Amino acid sequence: MIAIFIASIVVFDIIGVIVITLKDLLWLTKKSMLFLAYPIWFVAAIFNGLYYTSFAFDQAKKNITFASNTWLIAVVAIVVSATAICIFTYYGQMNNDKYDYYVPGNSGLTYTFFITLILSTLFFINMENWKLSKYKKYNGT
Repeated sequence: MIAIFIASIVVFDIIGVIVITLKDLLWLTKKSMLFLAYPIWFVAAIFNGLYYTSFAFDQAKKNITFASNTWLIAVVAIVVSATAICIFTYYGQMNNDKYDYYVPGNSGLTYTFFITLILSTLFFINMENWKLSKYKKYNGT
């Protein structure tokens, strides 16, 4: 689960970097870019949380520990996100350059990405548990 979470962060970070770079290269100025950078990373984090949560629930069906303790999926997301932020800070990746619109690179965007990722993961875990409880209620299992 940890490996999938890290891999999904890398994939969605690359997607975010490509979108930011294309927007920057094509038509936007540096001033207007800041207003678009936050929504781009916000949406990338939501899709990252959706992907990770759906994959984690698929894998949790195969593992008894995770199947009965779905809160462990959220713990993995929180611990790995906090560790990543600590590593980025230690190695000087969160320099807060006002013309740096990448994660990591800009501390505000990095915090936005990881906090949104954690919150979306918690939301999708809650929705999955709600869906499972409704399924069990209607099917009598």
